[in-house]
Amino acid sequence: MDWAREEQLLAERAQSLIEEGVQLQSMESLEQLEHWDDSVNTFLERLNNDLNTGRFASRRLKRRLDQLIHLYTQVLSAIAELEADKAAHTAELKEARWAING
Repeated sequence: MDWAREEQLLAERAQSLIEEGVQLQSMESLEQLEHWDDSVNTFLERLNNDLNTGRFASRRLKRRLDQLIHLYTQVLSAIAELEADKAAHTAELKEARWAING
C-alpha cells in the first residue's frame, strides 16, 4: 500500500473516531467511553510512530489529529466525572445503609 493511500485511511479512521467520540459525549456509559479511549490510544500510538519517522505530513491528517486530541481530552474529563459520580453514589449508598442498619 502506498503512503498516500495509507495516510488517507488514517485520516478517515481519525474522522470516524471523532464522530464516535462526539456521539459518546452525550451518553453516560463509562464502559463505552473507556472502550473509545482504548481505541484512540491504540490509533494514536500507531500514528505517533509513523509521524516520528516523518512518514506522513498531510495537513488534512494533522487537522484530524488536532480535532481528535481535543475531543480525547474532553472525553477523558467526562470519564473522570463519571468515575467521581459513581464513587460519590457508592459512598452515599454505604452511608444510607449504615444509617438504616445502625
